[in-house]
Amino acid sequence: MVTVLGIKLIFFQKCLQHILQQVQIFSLLPDAFQVFLEFVCNYVFLRTAIRENGIPFFLTLEVPNEKTMHAIEEGKRIAHDSSVKGYTSMDKLKSALDV
Repeated sequence: MVTVLGIKLIFFQKCLQHILQQVQIFSLLPDAFQVFLEFVCNYVFLRTAIRENGIPFFLTLEVPNEKTMHAIEEGKRIAHDSSVKGYTSMDKLKSALDV
């Protein structure tokens, strides 16, 4: 014969097992969704590659225009020039700009 306390304990154990199972299922959902997305993306990529008879996008190296190249060179020069004043925090920069 099971006591009242024993029945409550068994009920509590069953509830706890159910909750733990639900938590395990929900914790797997992001992984399952990620696998699903990867599968769909791979499937779409492969179908497109078959249809296009090759990689379905252009593999090119973007070459910056002249203005951008000058800005990149100026940035590199400033980064390595110790005579150029720099700021270690946003507050110091704002105070230098009177902002």
